[in-house]
Amino acid sequence: SALLPFFLPAIVMSGLTVMREHGAEITSDVGAVDRVWIAAAGRAHDAWRLLVPFGLSPLYPRWSVGAVRPFGIAAFVAGVVALIWIFRARSRWPWVALGSAHFVISLLPTSGVIPFGYMDHSFVADHFLYWPSWGFWLAVLSPLAMLPRIGTWMPLVWILPSLALTPMQARAYRDSGQFWGAVLQGNPNSWVAHGNLGHWLAERGEFAEARVEL
Repeated sequence: SALLPFFLPAIVMSGLTVMREHGAEITSDVGAVDRVWIAAAGRAHDAWRLLVPFGLSPLYPRWSVGAVRPFGIAAFVAGVVALIWIFRARSRWPWVALGSAHFVISLLPTSGVIPFGYMDHSFVADHFLYWPSWGFWLAVLSPLAMLPRIGTWMPLVWILPSLALTPMQARAYRDSGQFWGAVLQGNPNSWVAHGNLGHWLAERGEFAEARVEL
C-alpha cells in the first residue's frame, strides 16, 4: 500500500489512454502474436534510446513486421528471463525491481499489444518514455550508486550528457518546419511529415517547395 501512490498516476493516465486511443474503430494489420514480438522489440528500442540518445526522431519509421520478428522474439525471451531474475532478487535489489516494474507497466498501454491509432505511423515513440524513464534509470543506477567512492557520482553519468544533448534536440521543436524536417531526416517516407511540411510551407507562401512535399 505504501507504493500505491507511485503507481496511481500511471494507472489513471493508462485508463485515459485506453479510453482515447483504443476502441472498436481501431484496427490493426498486425496479428495478435506479432504484436507481442513488436512490443518486446519496442521495449528494447526504448532502453537503447535511453542509454544511447543519438539519432532520435520525433516519428520513427514503421518497422516491417517480418524483419523485426526474429529480433522481437529474442527480446521477448531476454525480457522474460530478466524480469524473472529481478523478481527473484527483489529483496536484495528492491530499487531495481521497483524501477523495472514501473518501466514495464507504464509502457503497457502504448506497447502495441492492444492496437491503437498511433501504430498506423510507428510502433515506438520517444514521447512515450517521458514518464517511464525514471523507472528505467532507477533500475540502472541504483546498483551503481552502491559502488564505493564513485557510487554517489554515478547519476551524473546520465544527468550531464542529458543536459548537453537536450538543447540540441530541442531545436527540432522550434516550429513546424523544423519539426517535420527533423522527422524526414530519419523517416523520409513519412507521408504525415511530407503533408504537414507541405501545408506549413504553403502557409508561408513557399508554394513551389510546398508542391514538392504535397
